[in-house]
Amino acid sequence: MDLTNWPENIDIRFGETEVKRLCKRFMLNQENAINGMRQLIHDPTVLPKEIMPEFDNFYKTFPVSTAECERGFSLMNNICTKLRARLTMKNISNLMFININGPPLEKWDPKDYVKSWMVSHRSAEDTRTKLCRPAIVANSENKSNLWKIL
Repeated sequence: MDLTNWPENIDIRFGETEVKRLCKRFMLNQENAINGMRQLIHDPTVLPKEIMPEFDNFYKTFPVSTAECERGFSLMNNICTKLRARLTMKNISNLMFININGPPLEKWDPKDYVKSWMVSHRSAEDTRTKLCRPAIVANSENKSNLWKIL
């Protein structure tokens, strides 16, 4: 849709077959897209988002390559190693989201998160922790009878 890459002398039906194919494949309004394409060829000063908004939105958001997808799989392989093989899909997804969208480590300040965790979680020094129950001493006579059978 970049007019600088188009040939100089173009027919009014330039790119029509490609637009039809894309509209059919992705269930877009074919008539609006083709009419918008013709208007764009006739008057290059008009903005595509004004004459064919659905198709304009499509071609601006449609990925041109699989590079982003490949980066995601590579990141998933880096996160899910042999030592971390028991991570759930939800945790892997959360770690991937943080890695892709989170701030760089130099800009992240964990103080607020540590404070909130310390308020809501118990630590080993917390006096509210439960005391350990004394272990029930099993009757050694019962065990000795069992050992005799073996």
